Amino acid sequence: MTTISETMGTSPIRAVARPILDHLVLWSFRHRTRRRLRTMDGHMLSDIGLSRDDALAEGLKPFWRA
Repeated sequence: MTTISETMGTSPIRAVARPILDHLVLWSFRHRTRRRLRTMDGHMLSDIGLSRDDALAEGLKPFWRA
C-alpha cells in the first residue's frame, strides 16, 4: 500500500520543518553579518560602499527584520 507521504514526495513533518529551518538559517546569517558590520573599520566599510552610519543602522536591526 502507498502512503500519502510517498505519493506527495515529502513527509508532512518535513513540509512543516523545512520552512522553520530555513528561517532559523536566515536569522542566524543576519545575526552574524550584522554583528560583523558593527565591528568593521572605516576602510572595510568604504570597500563595500557603506558609511559608518549605514553600517550601524543595519547592524543594530534585530535579526528577524529584513
